[in-house]
Amino acid sequence: MPCEKTVPCLEVWLSRLPETVQAQPVYPPERAMETERVQNDALRRRKIWDWRVLDQLVRARLGRRMEDMRFTKSAEGKWLCDDLCLSLSHSDNWVAAAISDKAVGADIEEVSAAQKRRFERIAHRILNDEEKLLFAQADALTLLGVWTRKESLYKMNGSGAFAPQSLSSLDEHTKTYLILGEVLLSVSALSNAPLRVCLWDEDGIKPTSLREADVLPKFKE
Repeated sequence: MPCEKTVPCLEVWLSRLPETVQAQPVYPPERAMETERVQNDALRRRKIWDWRVLDQLVRARLGRRMEDMRFTKSAEGKWLCDDLCLSLSHSDNWVAAAISDKAVGADIEEVSAAQKRRFERIAHRILNDEEKLLFAQADALTLLGVWTRKESLYKMNGSGAFAPQSLSSLDEHTKTYLILGEVLLSVSALSNAPLRVCLWDEDGIKPTSLREADVLPKFKE
């Protein structure tokens, strides 16, 4: 689904999930109801927190209130906004929110031994024929990066069913970063604006330096 807005920007905020997430009013009401219906407590906390991070990002970057914006949800379950392009992601103890003037997709995966083992097991269902040759000897962390790149590209494209083997992890619009050595972040974006990534908690924001993951050399230009 095309997404093109007027304010040039490309910004991602990451936040570590706090142990306790206090409930606060959520806008729009449809998002609040969606969150309330989630039975899994950990998932519900992540969904509350990623929306709060998005709210703070919109206020800080655009000087806008989400209550003054119109949000809808696509048939694929992606949240859309009339005033900006957005993407949300969460993984274990981290969440991410991204905004841009053009289509954007962001995906994170926390780097852990369990995640690495999982993606080693399912690699044959993720990689297309070209990637199976290219990443035949790849380590688990690289496979984890492949997954985040495909997820972010799918989110940027914004429609259809997620079919990882139909997406190329080598897409030119996608970049992958290792943040704090703890979380892989992939961002797919059509914007020409420079990417800015910040860490956020309720004490404020902290810009982070972007170093394209040295474990993903095949993705570098």
